[in-house]
Amino acid sequence: NAEIFPQKHRAWCMGLTTTANWIGNWVIAQFTPVMLGALGFGTFFVFGFFTGAALLLALWLPETKGIMLEHMERIFRDKLGLGQDPRSRLECGEPAYGATTSSASASVSAASLPA
Repeated sequence: NAEIFPQKHRAWCMGLTTTANWIGNWVIAQFTPVMLGALGFGTFFVFGFFTGAALLLALWLPETKGIMLEHMERIFRDKLGLGQDPRSRLECGEPAYGATTSSASASVSAASLPA
């Protein structure tokens, strides 16, 4: 998940996500025995509910495979409906999502290939 954070915030965000992961693990470890005692088999329905919610979130989030880091903020702004970033580079002719090469280096003529 480190790839989706902007470079200037990456260290701070990774610290927060790691902390959230550890706290989540601690909460599950502390409350599972209590829930099993109180709810019995119903405990697994609680876990099933949260698993379903996580699946829906994963299906809703945009795919970031093959997307350049510079485009992550724009993709998530579009998905979350936050509007246009005032610092957007789209007006400067920056390539669309996922483009990894410039137009000058992307085209190879047949004449330049070895025979």
